[in-house]
Amino acid sequence: MSYSLVPYVVDLEKLQRTMGSKDQKLIDSILAKIKSSDSEEESLEEADDENHGEIEDCREEDDDDDDEEEISMEQAVTDLVMGNKPVEHSGHMYGYALEAICDALGERLQADEWCGIRWEVLDATGAEALLNLGSPVSLPEIDDFPSIGFLRPDGVEKMLARAAQGGLQCVSPDGKRVRKTIVQRLVLWGMKKLSPIQRSPLTQEDLLTLYTEFENWLKAASKKKQSIVFFYY
Repeated sequence: MSYSLVPYVVDLEKLQRTMGSKDQKLIDSILAKIKSSDSEEESLEEADDENHGEIEDCREEDDDDDDEEEISMEQAVTDLVMGNKPVEHSGHMYGYALEAICDALGERLQADEWCGIRWEVLDATGAEALLNLGSPVSLPEIDDFPSIGFLRPDGVEKMLARAAQGGLQCVSPDGKRVRKTIVQRLVLWGMKKLSPIQRSPLTQEDLLTLYTEFENWLKAASKKKQSIVFFYY
């Protein structure tokens, strides 16, 4: 299974001020965009259903229970901007709500090479350490996805300076990859052995394309003197 690293250039101070700002105009703007996106997805799903047969009317009772317990994106966005007390066990929804807010306040950057990647890519490039930084604003604990990380403007400039000295060799903030324990390495080794999918190892060419795109993100943020917030899911 593969995932993507999605970057947003955003004014971090503005983002932080937005949390609890009670800016109803911003909330309305974000919710309108979410509804528009949902409508497009529903249209695509309906077209797909027509090609593959009728939709099953019956749903398992457990699925209904899950739907009742999970809060909506609309509520998560509203809670963050209004400063409401977050709903327990809904950290992932607040993570995606933060992404929606970043999309509204900043700019989503083009991610081609970092789209459809596996966790080994994060390990090999040092991006795992970047995501270990967590959210730049206060969020409830996120048990699963999205993983969140960020670079402030000074971090962007330091990484660009490293790149100028011979190209990026690592995208972690301090230039060092996460050091795994022996147990963690054994677990990862076991997972690879049990995986039915045999993947080719990352080549230097693969890494070069990843680093080149990441450097383009850094340049885009540097040009605006802003931060980058990353979402991995």
